[in-house]
Amino acid sequence: MIARTLEPPYLIEVPIYLLLKKTVAQLVLIILLFSWTQVDAQSTYLDSLKQVWPSQHGEQQIKTLCDLCWELGFQNPQEAAEFGRKAVTKATELGDSALVAQAANDLSAVIFRLGDYRTALALNRRALAIRRSSGDPRAIGSSLSKIGLVLYEQTLLDSAAHYQLAALRMFEEAGDSNAIGQTYSNLSNVFEKFGSFDVAIDYSMKSYDLFQKVHYPYGEAGACGNLANLHDKTGDYSASIEWSQKALALFTAIDSKIDIANMHNNLGYYWRKQGNL
Repeated sequence: MIARTLEPPYLIEVPIYLLLKKTVAQLVLIILLFSWTQVDAQSTYLDSLKQVWPSQHGEQQIKTLCDLCWELGFQNPQEAAEFGRKAVTKATELGDSALVAQAANDLSAVIFRLGDYRTALALNRRALAIRRSSGDPRAIGSSLSKIGLVLYEQTLLDSAAHYQLAALRMFEEAGDSNAIGQTYSNLSNVFEKFGSFDVAIDYSMKSYDLFQKVHYPYGEAGACGNLANLHDKTGDYSASIEWSQKALALFTAIDSKIDIANMHNNLGYYWRKQGNL
């Protein structure tokens, strides 16, 4: 089964402002060139999964349905949800609690994207109950974090912070550095929404320091982007520019083209606010 990452991976805010037509065209071209290289391989992989799942049985069939739910969730959430529901139903019929939890987890991510937060919350709580009985801190933390994300979207910030802090304790117990760093970022988002920018910056700095320590450049770059955004909220545009330049260098080193485009976009925005355009 494909490894499931935390939802969502670093969402670097792109400030909205009037761009020159030439800049827009350049950004669109970069994004299209990046996307075209991914489409054929992904389409072939998904087609193969769609062809094989009806002839499979038991655990293998459920895992294939889960993979279809997860992968299609980024392209076609409605279709993904249908595969996810099949996975939950078949895992329940099989009586395999671990598979039920995985299927509910994957379906919840798709339902979350579709904006049905109530159902996403119910699915995550079902997965959490099962995972708590298994005692796996990494899996428990994943469900706690996803519940926190749903509550964040519902602007239930006290509850969102509670679940993210609970997730953080589980990830610390599991020793999962990447998940810890992402949870720091989630907590930063919660406190930003509270308007507690100093606390939000502190959590983003923890994320940055951790990802730098474990040599995870994408996470490190994402934390830089978040710090740039937070300093923008406090009016410190020089700091925003400095953190954006760090993010740009890191994204350039790993050739993440969409993120490179976003950072150029952000830098233009911060320079404009500083009066340098």
